[in-house]
Amino acid sequence: MTDTDETYVNPAFQKGFNSGYLLQKHEPKIIEDVLKGIAPTELPYVDGLKSGSAEFKKEQFRERLSGANEKGNDKNLDGDLGIEREKK
Repeated sequence: MTDTDETYVNPAFQKGFNSGYLLQKHEPKIIEDVLKGIAPTELPYVDGLKSGSAEFKKEQFRERLSGANEKGNDKNLDGDLGIEREKK
């Protein structure tokens, strides 16, 4: 496969992914309730909903982690955690 080849994505999966991503971004309580209420299935739209929601969560986690790393470089982590080092 070359860079110019495109990977086929089921249109129903793609719609579900986009819906799941946007719902997780703007209405996280709603998507969580919807996903809890859906019986296990192999429908592409439902799989896309789950994947889109999960992708947004991963991106948010990466952003928080990145921000924590940037802040952590400027601070003494032992002090932030309230841990005192044992003095020798």
